[in-house]
Amino acid sequence: MNRPLLLHALVALALLVIALSAVVGTSIVLVSTEKEADRLAAQIEEKQAEMLRVAAAKAALPLLVEAEGKLAKHSLQTSDIVPFLEELERLGRVQGADVEVLSVTGGQGNPAQRFSLSLKVSGSYDAVARTIGRIEYGPYDTQLTTLTIDSGFAEGSKNRTWTAAAVFSIGASATN
Repeated sequence: MNRPLLLHALVALALLVIALSAVVGTSIVLVSTEKEADRLAAQIEEKQAEMLRVAAAKAALPLLVEAEGKLAKHSLQTSDIVPFLEELERLGRVQGADVEVLSVTGGQGNPAQRFSLSLKVSGSYDAVARTIGRIEYGPYDTQLTTLTIDSGFAEGSKNRTWTAAAVFSIGASATN
């Protein structure tokens, strides 16, 4: 074999090895870059989905605040129980009945709670019925759970006196 031919073959072989190395190296770098691009694309999708959830939550927040405000109007604040009881007594007087608070129980826990209110309402039948109705259908979340009505004559009176024993369950919320 002659030397220039061998030299050309070795140079060609070296160039082939260099070219193959470059192709393999480029392929490795390309695969690595594709994996990194896929990972970044997945992160971008995840962040976009998170941004949509955050945007939806921000859009829902005013509606939730409005709904909470509406609900709060129908729940008695625990700090307002005493004025509420005084208002019930005043309401009975306006209707012509006597309202006596027998007991208030429950109302423990946070955030939502209910308490039980036991009342005695005395007067004419109409006054007792109107007072019970005004309490039950008042502005708060109120449920009449038990009601007993009895009548009799007061000593020395010809007018019949009606007495109602009522237990109400009233929705309350803790004072903020």
